[in-house]
Amino acid sequence: PNQSYDEVFPKNYSGLQVEREGENYRVINVAQNSAADEVKIQKGDLITQLDGKKQESKSEFSDYFQNAEKDVRLEIIRRGKTIKAQLTPRPTIN
Repeated sequence: PNQSYDEVFPKNYSGLQVEREGENYRVINVAQNSAADEVKIQKGDLITQLDGKKQESKSEFSDYFQNAEKDVRLEIIRRGKTIKAQLTPRPTIN
């Protein structure tokens, strides 16, 4: 029997798939029509901060969007330049 059958799967509230890279997070995928897609976050972007803070783990990074009660400010490095984006977290529909 599947012991995880009744567990709730966490929803992705950003539309981002990331991999940890040092203290930062490299975007490896952006879901179409997601909150991240709407603000033009791109595959390959390096996210350095959420609301001015570093995230200690990948789960903390994901949870930050899920628990946000307001827009999240992102600091991103793209092709050597620092850019800022503001993302409104919402469940991603695939």
